[in-house]
Amino acid sequence: MKVFVDYEILTKSKGSVSFAFNVLGSNFEVTLIFTTKNGGFSTGDYKSLNLSPYVGDDEKTVKRNRRRVAKLLGMEDFITIQQVHGSDIVYFGKEKLRDIRIEHLDIKADSLITDAASIPIGVLTADCLPVLVVAEPGIVAAIHAGWRGLVEGVIERTIESLQNLGAQEFLFFFGPSICEKCYRVGEDVSLIIEERFKTGIMNIAENKYVSLKSIGFQILKQMGVADNFLDARDIDENKEKKVSSIAYNINDCTFENRNYYSYRRNKITGRQAGIITLRR
Repeated sequence: MKVFVDYEILTKSKGSVSFAFNVLGSNFEVTLIFTTKNGGFSTGDYKSLNLSPYVGDDEKTVKRNRRRVAKLLGMEDFITIQQVHGSDIVYFGKEKLRDIRIEHLDIKADSLITDAASIPIGVLTADCLPVLVVAEPGIVAAIHAGWRGLVEGVIERTIESLQNLGAQEFLFFFGPSICEKCYRVGEDVSLIIEERFKTGIMNIAENKYVSLKSIGFQILKQMGVADNFLDARDIDENKEKKVSSIAYNINDCTFENRNYYSYRRNKITGRQAGIITLRR
């Protein structure tokens, strides 16, 4: 696989997308984006590009925001689901293409997988870690990973499901999320995480902080599907190289960077998205 920055989408988005990439596989192409909170139509606490229909924003405005983002991908909308901080997975198989509605679906899960072309899938976040996955021979996934989902195994279960579908090589994109300097937790949460992973907890001035991304990469490394954790801003340096077994890190903190929604910063707030779509 080869990875390129999609400058066309970044330019067209006028600030509503912070990162956009294309991945070229053996017989497929993937486009993936991470949105900001800018350039939409929502007002008040949800200003302005809120993509979630379940946080209290006006439903018609959310649909308008989603259409604006989907248009950048040449689509009318994208699939999202009811995220519940668990480890359940939804598979949208190409054999069920005619039954799939491209919109927000009333399905409770935290990971989506598809091998169907032109079916954009996404996860909604406001501090949790969005992980977008590309796998040969043409399968993609979108994972919503908070600390509870990580503990329950949402990443491991997704990778195992991809492997059961024939996935052999992987690229991972860790999107904007709250960083380890800002994600303070109580002793109860830190004990659960340390018992489960033996890593991911930082001690700063007698307080406990969580690194979702270090936990996520450790899981990938232990499963043997990613050997390197690289800065996504350096992707253009790899554009002539075949790459696999890499996790790319978008090192933006949603709490610190006010171009993103953050639940920790503002309890009533919108959601940005990580969206991935497969083309053949």
